[in-house]
Amino acid sequence: MAMRGYVHIYQDSLMELIKCKENTGEVFRVWGYLMCKVKFLNKSTPSTVTHVPIDIATQEQIAKELGIDPARVSHAIKILVKQGIFEKKRQGHSVNIRLSRKFGWRGTSDLQQEFMESQ
Repeated sequence: MAMRGYVHIYQDSLMELIKCKENTGEVFRVWGYLMCKVKFLNKSTPSTVTHVPIDIATQEQIAKELGIDPARVSHAIKILVKQGIFEKKRQGHSVNIRLSRKFGWRGTSDLQQEFMESQ
C-alpha cells in the first residue's frame, strides 16, 4: 500500500470522540472515511481560512463504499457535526463539510502554529 497524506488529530479531541456513547460503529466508519478525504491546507492567508475543507463525496457514494444505508450516513454526519468534529457550511446551493481545526489538522506546520497561537 502506498503511503500518502496524513492528518494530525489532537489527542484530547480524539478522546472525547471515543468516549461519546452516541458514536456507534457506523459513526466511526463515516468519521474515518471523511478523515481520509481531508485536503491539505497550504494557504498564504490563514486569517481568511477558518477550516480545513473536506473533499466529500455524496452521501450515496459514501454509503455505497461503506456498505451502509445513505440515511445512516446522514445521521452519522449530523452526530459528528453536533459534536464539533466537523462543521457544515452552505456555499450557494451546496453544503460543504469541513474538519474543525479544534479537532485536527492537515496542512503546513507554520499555519498550524499560527492557528494554535491565536487560540
